[in-house]
Amino acid sequence: MRSFKSRTRTAAFTLIESLIVIALIATAVVMSVALTSKRRAIGAELVCAQKEGALSQAHFQYMNEYKGQYAGINTSGAYYQGLYPGQNPAFGWNLLLGNSSAGLPTSTWDWIAPIVGISSNFSPNRALRLQQEMSVWACPSVMGNNGSLYGSASDRADFDSAFVNGRFRQVSYLQPNAFHVFSSLNTDVPRAGILRLKQAFASEVAVSPAAFSPRIFNVGAQPAIKVMHADGTRYVSAGGVTDIDISVNQAFYGNSTDISPTSLLSNAYSRSPDSPSNGYGHKLSFRHASGKINAAFYDGSVRSIGKEEAWTEAQYWYPGGSTFTGNNATPESLTRYTPGTILP
Repeated sequence: MRSFKSRTRTAAFTLIESLIVIALIATAVVMSVALTSKRRAIGAELVCAQKEGALSQAHFQYMNEYKGQYAGINTSGAYYQGLYPGQNPAFGWNLLLGNSSAGLPTSTWDWIAPIVGISSNFSPNRALRLQQEMSVWACPSVMGNNGSLYGSASDRADFDSAFVNGRFRQVSYLQPNAFHVFSSLNTDVPRAGILRLKQAFASEVAVSPAAFSPRIFNVGAQPAIKVMHADGTRYVSAGGVTDIDISVNQAFYGNSTDISPTSLLSNAYSRSPDSPSNGYGHKLSFRHASGKINAAFYDGSVRSIGKEEAWTEAQYWYPGGSTFTGNNATPESLTRYTPGTILP
């Protein structure tokens, strides 16, 4: 009997040991998976920064070719707006519809295809070219697709087909709008199409100098504090649904531009319920494991920026010499600047 009881106790002890070993293995697996996920997230953020750097270098090449002008609504997209005297607006827009060229913008606001479309071997078809922009140059941390198509165009069928066959990734990178429109104080710019050509004075956190035009020479004396483009996703609804605008001449900021993160009205960066995204957009823009965004600056550097910094530093998002108005400004920026401050 003593021998039988000893065997029973030994068996019980072995069972407990087995359970402990299983628990330790399970814990190790969970920790390993978590560590792997963290490494992947960090890797995605680094790859994103590399892509932003490559876009930045491509943009410098573009500026060198076009005498300091950088791609955007009033440079690479200027002709297609059809806003100049004697130009037929329909003709200008039609040049971008359907099949055209790999280097042409997909809309008047598009800055990516003009700088990398040819080198990236983009499609001459507008719908496929926009799809390539959002896949070939996608930030790896952008995991979702746009939920629907927005707007109208005569080549809508191309977009419907592309949407069904491969969909469109959410927007990865955004330009700060203030560097791409003329100052609201500039009297040399025609009033036609003012939403695309000039700042909206009443709603802007800061107003550019009166003579400002979109050229590298005008961004400011300190290009290291001026953002060329940064991580960001536009067109976000309160429920997190995103869409892609297929219009040729989009009215406000297009698919690849947004107003300053220091503005409560920013779709992509604001957490304010007064923003078009009802305060949801920043969750898709500040998407990295660090909780930050990558930003490419006009000196060629790429740095990560946290929410507090993005919401505070108006100098990042407006040309040097701009006047801080405080209109629709974030609480963070109002603690940093007082209305009337001239930004460096």
